[in-house]
Amino acid sequence: MSFPNSDPVVEHRQLRQRIIGLQAERQLMIIGERLQRHNFNPHQSREPNGRWVDEGGRRKPPVGTQVAQLGLIPVAIPAAITAAAGFYTALTALKPALSQVILSLKSALYPIGTAGQIAVTGVQQLNQEEAQKNCPRLVEVQSRLDQAIDVIKSQGENLSPQQYGTAVHTELKRQIDALRDPFFTAEESYLKGNENPDKYGRLGTVRVDVVERVNPSTVCIYDIKTGVTGLTTARMTEIVTTVKSAHPLVQNFIITEVRPSK
Repeated sequence: MSFPNSDPVVEHRQLRQRIIGLQAERQLMIIGERLQRHNFNPHQSREPNGRWVDEGGRRKPPVGTQVAQLGLIPVAIPAAITAAAGFYTALTALKPALSQVILSLKSALYPIGTAGQIAVTGVQQLNQEEAQKNCPRLVEVQSRLDQAIDVIKSQGENLSPQQYGTAVHTELKRQIDALRDPFFTAEESYLKGNENPDKYGRLGTVRVDVVERVNPSTVCIYDIKTGVTGLTTARMTEIVTTVKSAHPLVQNFIITEVRPSK
């Protein structure tokens, strides 16, 4: 398996720029979602001084009051909120493309050095093409995640975010367990230093969502996310460090965050 050489300094700078851009986009999407929940309409009629009015010409509460009710930083200029809402609309239309950017950003190769430890200087961020090339079932995991979400939504239950995430993980596990493929497993718990998957949920273990044993030298790990919190570098390293105990001969671990595509 080969990956293109790159300047670590340039790669780090580019990665930081992409992270900053995604963080800004995420905040604008949060603002847009809150505006939609409160029936904000950027095309609503206004007085010459910018104050909103309803269809009957009656004044609406001051902009600062409306924004404060949303739990946001007060904004005195209506045009600023209109711009944010417009940008959110554009981002919504680009959601599929944005999800692919997030996917490529959160996929990394962790090579194992001669001493059996992670070769930190060799850790590389992978783009979507590289991740799919080296992890053949990445597309399948994405598809099965979407199917699992459809199943949970079709049940029509009023679930909290935590309950929803648990239900999706459980349904995804059911799908993968039904395949009875020992090289493609879900929801296994690993104990550091233990060469075999441990009892599910045991204290001190690390639960791994999906593991694909590609070949004797490569293992792909898929971390499923349905909420706002993403996969951090520290968490990625912890998962790889723990899973490699069960695969002492594997030389390359690829861990990828997988989110719903719709």
